[in-house]
Amino acid sequence: RDSGGARSKRTVAPVIVGGPSTFGKGTVQAVLPLPAELGAMKITTGMFFLPNGQTTQFQGVKADVGVKSLMAGFDTGEADLEYALVPQSVEAFSSKDAAGRWIPVDPSWFTRLQTRSNTRVKGDESFREISEAVEEATRDRETLKVSEIVAKDAEDEDAEAKPKKAETEAEEDAAPSADRDRFERLHEVFTDEGVNVLVDAINVSKARTARK
Repeated sequence: RDSGGARSKRTVAPVIVGGPSTFGKGTVQAVLPLPAELGAMKITTGMFFLPNGQTTQFQGVKADVGVKSLMAGFDTGEADLEYALVPQSVEAFSSKDAAGRWIPVDPSWFTRLQTRSNTRVKGDESFREISEAVEEATRDRETLKVSEIVAKDAEDEDAEAKPKKAETEAEEDAAPSADRDRFERLHEVFTDEGVNVLVDAINVSKARTARK
């Protein structure tokens, strides 16, 4: 879901590993200057389509092997933006020249790769931490925002709370650094699992070749 190069990856990669989908931007924009130097206007002029006639717009590229990431608890896709264009489709591309020029990926590969990944993730303490963090973010996202506003208003109104407020602000300043370190550590675990899936894919491919 975080990838900005979804279209090209889908074309060349045998397996897409990650969250449920990529960001979901599949449109083309042009920036037109406004008269009297009033700024500029961005206009959507086109939409990308894959050879099968589907678009990455709004829905993104679906993962072949799903691995939960820290971003799963946030609305960060194109579909979550205001006025996002809904997906469309066109007639699928068909070419006699292209037929047989590549080896189709066996769908059963993805099932095997997903099963192996699920087994690793289930027994990994860091992934349990990721799941808990995602659940917490999803559950408390709006509640935390309201509670922070209420707490700040109460502190501003109470002159005697100034020393405590200063201490709280110092803790809040330190929090982003700690959160960033934690995010980087857990994101590395997420990336490592992608490498593990790649190794599995190579082994599955070798086994298939050996049987032939």
